[in-house]
Parts: sequence; C-alpha cells; structure tokens
Amino acid sequence: MLMYWFSNKLFNPILRTILHSPFRSLLPDNWVILTYTGRKTGKERSVVFHVTQYNDEFIVVPGCFGELPNWWRNFREESKVGLFYKGKTLECLARTIEHDETEAVPRLAAYVRHSHGDRLGISAETTEEKFNELVTAAATTYPIVTIKPHSRFNAS
Repeated sequence: MLMYWFSNKLFNPILRTILHSPFRSLLPDNWVILTYTGRKTGKERSVVFHVTQYNDEFIVVPGCFGELPNWWRNFREESKVGLFYKGKTLECLARTIEHDETEAVPRLAAYVRHSHGDRLGISAETTEEKFNELVTAAATTYPIVTIKPHSRFNAS
C-alpha cells in the first residue's frame, strides 16, 4: 500500500509535470505517460512508466517493481489510449497479453534485455539457455501490455 501511495500520489504527478515541461530531456526517452479510460469508472486515468520498443509497438510489464498494479486490466480487451512520448501524444491501441507464451516470450525477452532483467534473476553472467528459461517462466507470471501507435512513429 505504501508503494502505491508513493507511485500514484508522489512520483507520477512529479514525473508527469517533468515530461510535459522543457525539462523532459532530463529523463530517458523511454519514459511515457499512458492515458486511458478506466473500465469500471469511465474516468480518464494516466500512469507514468518506461517502455521498451518491440518492432512497431511499445511494451511495458506491470509488476516488474514488485506489487502488481491494477491498471493493466483495462487492456484485457484492446482499447484506445493516448501515449505521451518524446513530447507528443500518439493515438494508440493497448492490449494485455496473458497466458500466451508464444506472444509473450519474445516481447518479455526484449523488455528484460533493456531493463529489469535483475528482477528475473538475469545478470551479465547468465547464459543464453538460462536467460530463455527465466524469460519463459516469467512470461506465465507477468502480464505484458503492448501499446501500438495507429501510425508509424519515429523511435530515434
């Protein structure tokens, strides 16, 4: 509960303010703001996190910091969202991948190669075989949210 408070009441508002300001260059380019409509409340919500690019979509793995948040459940059915990325809002479609190893494993592999590999027990010394084993096991544990822009975007 304490982590929820820090994340939603302290960090997210501060990061949102920075990302919408000229100081956004202080943060890495992969920090984004996802804006969506809550499935139960119908209210507009926003959450800040970092993403990894996988082909023509962005990937985020909720719960990689420990406690699994609830926001990802809004995308069990594909939904329209706004993604504030590099100072621009992109119209996107978001969906959650759950219990689908074929879709999840390559996306999760790209995500952990970029960040949070340590959460899965992956280190610089991890062999490729062990890496694949850990990613496959995690793909059945964590939901993966894919965010796909309607049109091409410039990721550089």
